[in-house]
Amino acid sequence: MFLYHVYSHNDSTTTKIYDALINGLNIENASIWGGNPKANLYPNIVNNIQSRTSDEWLELNNSFTLEASSIPFKNYLMFPFKDQKIYVFDYMIAEDYLDEYYEKEVAKRLGESTEGFKTENLPSKETLVKMYWDSAIALKDYVDHPIYAKPEYVCCQKINSKHLKGYIDGKLITNY
Repeated sequence: MFLYHVYSHNDSTTTKIYDALINGLNIENASIWGGNPKANLYPNIVNNIQSRTSDEWLELNNSFTLEASSIPFKNYLMFPFKDQKIYVFDYMIAEDYLDEYYEKEVAKRLGESTEGFKTENLPSKETLVKMYWDSAIALKDYVDHPIYAKPEYVCCQKINSKHLKGYIDGKLITNY
């Protein structure tokens, strides 16, 4: 199984990909677009829940997201899954519910109308972040029993440069 960290046109794509190929993929050279997991929209809630976990290396503040496919992306890093510390979360919890809260808060800060946001009947943000957190499954266990319609792959450690292959505009980088 290969995993991919993708970069958008809004990133310093070339610089970040070359840096990762030399120094390894980490939070410093991760994509802004494909950076932090969705639940990090609410870092204080995450930190409170995280402080009660037994997995000390599972730290969303210093993690970045991955994809299971490079399609349709042109700029990405690819590496084989081995024994890296990667979790899979149920992205639907964040996308369907946490986004609604977040977008409503942004609209309110911008002085825009908050009508149309359907947060009244949703569980609290705290409950949703906890549901997201509780959905975590180590990737090594998930590959045999995939259960999420839309999984979010979250890497909690640096990926060694010797495992990485970089692509810019869909072309393999061979000189760095």
